[in-house]
Amino acid sequence: MKTKVVVALLLWIFMTTGCIRKTELDELAFFSGVGIDQLETGKIQLTLQVILHRELKVQAQSGNLPSNNIILEGDSIPDANSNFSLQSGRRGIWSHARAIIIGEGLAKSGIGDILDYMQRDYEILGRTYLVVSKGDARTILDAETTNLETIQSFNISDMVEQYKSNGKTFPINLNDYLLRAAQDTGINFLPGIKQLEGKSKIQSGKDMNALQMSEIAILKDNKLIGWFDESETTGLLFIHNKLSSTVLNFEYPDNTEKAYVTIQHSKCKMTPQYENGQLKKVTITVKAAGILTQGNRLIDPSKPSVLEEVGEKAAAAIEEKIHKAIEKGQLLNADVFDISTKVHRTNPKLWADIKPSWSEVFGALDFDIKAEVTIQRSGLVTKSIQ
Repeated sequence: MKTKVVVALLLWIFMTTGCIRKTELDELAFFSGVGIDQLETGKIQLTLQVILHRELKVQAQSGNLPSNNIILEGDSIPDANSNFSLQSGRRGIWSHARAIIIGEGLAKSGIGDILDYMQRDYEILGRTYLVVSKGDARTILDAETTNLETIQSFNISDMVEQYKSNGKTFPINLNDYLLRAAQDTGINFLPGIKQLEGKSKIQSGKDMNALQMSEIAILKDNKLIGWFDESETTGLLFIHNKLSSTVLNFEYPDNTEKAYVTIQHSKCKMTPQYENGQLKKVTITVKAAGILTQGNRLIDPSKPSVLEEVGEKAAAAIEEKIHKAIEKGQLLNADVFDISTKVHRTNPKLWADIKPSWSEVFGALDFDIKAEVTIQRSGLVTKSIQ
């Protein structure tokens, strides 16, 4: 009898338990992306792109965008973020943010405090992309999106993820950045984004400020110190073995004609060279394979010797891009290539001695760069129609 009473009481407890801390969807606001700028006053400005879930269902019929940007200011991110509920009457949720755009001015001042907040807030996911804008982050999220993606921040994350097809940028999420930040040199990099000069048209005929992933932001101790242009970025990606595909163009067979090769696979090896216990130079070797994607009237790809010469020209183009990347890195005193890690692993005793002055050592370091490219095929035709 006692057992039946206990069971009945337990069932009654479970059946009468309510959702004490329930939260309705209409009480929440989901951020698809966030822009962070620093104002001249020193205050933080947040641009919160809020998903309008009701508009998602009717956007095709009404033409209204399914997102809205809300601008907030505060002494810090927590302060500005706390003002969101005062303006919207809802609690903001960061976990749906696909990209966080950091304004160029803020990046120059330093993002250490910003990163500290991102690490501590459980709603900000480690897979969220970080991007540095040329100019203010607000202008990036305010730009009109293409019809391919109705929410601008989703469009930005899609552009970041297409790095494999161009070799001109590389995605970095919060986890990636924090992992590199733990290294001794304090050097890091993030993809850049900018508004293109001039305007294009969307389907409705309305002007659209087109966006483009552009260049790589170089940071030292979490402060922006310079940019790698597209060519230097490609060289950087070759060194890091992060390049899946890129197009090389070069003059061949003379300076009146050009040829284009698409690299489809590459492997880079970086080796420190020592002499008398000291770091003498670093050798960089790249082996790549690609296809001839556009020739000219003077190229006969049916001849193996011609394809071999094209491969040599492509290899020279790779060497030039890597050389430019290293030259810019040394100009900035920024070992963004992780050479310090190689030295630390291969000669820890020497690294302990040169670590305090690594920026100067890296800036004066010599490099031996050698690339080799195999042209695997020349497309569907043997001769140009020109």
